[in-house]
Amino acid sequence: MAALDVAGKNVLITGASAGIGRDLALLLARQGANVALLARRLELLEDLAAECSALNSKVALAVRCDVTERPSCQAAVQKVVEELKQIDIIVLNAGMSMGCYFEDIKDLSDGDKMLSLNVMGVANVLHYAFPFIPKESASRIVVISSVAGVVGVPFRTLYCASKWAVHGFCASLRTELLEAYGDKAPKVVVSCPPEVATGLNTNRLKFGNDVTAQFNEETAVPSTVAAEKILESIREGVRIGLFSRVHQWLHSLYNCFPSYIDKIVIDGVKKSHRAPRYGNMPSKM
Repeated sequence: MAALDVAGKNVLITGASAGIGRDLALLLARQGANVALLARRLELLEDLAAECSALNSKVALAVRCDVTERPSCQAAVQKVVEELKQIDIIVLNAGMSMGCYFEDIKDLSDGDKMLSLNVMGVANVLHYAFPFIPKESASRIVVISSVAGVVGVPFRTLYCASKWAVHGFCASLRTELLEAYGDKAPKVVVSCPPEVATGLNTNRLKFGNDVTAQFNEETAVPSTVAAEKILESIREGVRIGLFSRVHQWLHSLYNCFPSYIDKIVIDGVKKSHRAPRYGNMPSKM
């Protein structure tokens, strides 16, 4: 099957004001896609929309939306549809992360915020957008997950819970679409980046702690590279989009050799992170 040409496609992106969402919007604009940019910070979206228009987007919309609030989602989708009529590709990208052991959590309310954003934030926007997604194989429902959605990762208990929930949601949705529309079913794509150098990882929820585990940005994937990998998964319509052969291997073997994979992940996190538990946090000036 030929890769999808995104030129002229209408693409809705949540969490578009920064990081992966922003870089993906610019990449799609260069490819000639129309972009609807959703996030809470309207001023940043307006600047981004202007950049997209200056590239190759015929239409670039900036729409304020809090994906945890259903009336906001409904109003945002309505505004997008009034302009674009249909949504060929929806990229559900908004999310937040964490950086502490479960036994170190002092305030569980951050978990409520995370699950509301990472799980229901996906369902909320998709619920209102779904009627306007053409039921054909060229359509894409894209959810930005994480490697932490396919293997367990230290410091990420509730983050992993949110991403594993999203994988289950997408797997179920895929079967419903296949049953209802057969070969014409839209492709459900779950992209699983490793740690990316974005605010998601530098502004992790603290769960009541003074500091969170910090990753070494030198080991992180640049957000521009992540955007390119995600676009590749979108064009190919893959079920699970992993960024490297190592991640594919971890995913494939996790259920066969879980203890071995656990050790590999733990060792990897120890090399890439600074944390109070590791005793390697930088001293305060």
